[in-house]
Amino acid sequence: MSSRLLLPALLLFVFGCGLGVERVGAPPSAGQPFVVLLHGHGAPGDDLVGLAKELSEQLPEASFIVLAGPNGAGGGRTWVPSFRTDTKEEAVVKLEELVSSASAKIWARIEEARKAGVECADIVIAGFSLGGRMAAEAALRGPEDCAVGGIVVMGGGGLNDVELPAADQHARMRVLVAHGRKDSVVSYRIGQATARHFASAGHDATLLSFDGGHQIAPPVREGLIAFLRKERVGQLVDWP
Repeated sequence: MSSRLLLPALLLFVFGCGLGVERVGAPPSAGQPFVVLLHGHGAPGDDLVGLAKELSEQLPEASFIVLAGPNGAGGGRTWVPSFRTDTKEEAVVKLEELVSSASAKIWARIEEARKAGVECADIVIAGFSLGGRMAAEAALRGPEDCAVGGIVVMGGGGLNDVELPAADQHARMRVLVAHGRKDSVVSYRIGQATARHFASAGHDATLLSFDGGHQIAPPVREGLIAFLRKERVGQLVDWP
């Protein structure tokens, strides 16, 4: 692919009041995929830039933004900062507030693309590990008039003390959950539960299982390209 199709790296670190963002691929435009990538807990803010470039080679018409979480974590970034409360009940309330805030910041970046003409049906929010959980959270916390075209949850987990928002209040969305059966960081059962959460609400949810651990394995990378091309990936989730 010609390097002229790639925008110059634009990394804006505005932690605390917003999200760092690096843009890869074509400029956002109507009718073309607009993909948001969210990293895992403690990863560098640019952790998924390599994946974005890899995908862009196969999908030169697509636009990618790699977002960096607003909070520091062990030299990296995260979506929800560490905090302490006196009771578990207070912790759940606080965690809900922080997840809502992080989701709003993700949507602030997406709204920039919508102003450039990107349609909701062409937006895909994807993430790995905690970023996968945040992809699901952000999609379910988005504007009522903007059901995204796709959600990709890769080894998604974390935020165990709060439940995912109800999925039955949204228009039908395509959802791909990819999870390693040998994942020792986020249990494979969590991936299954995430897929069923969307399937039970009538969404087009599929589960892509692979014989590996907590990683974005080659089958997942290949599946992600196919998903962005609106092909069927993985197995439909049986419910219940």
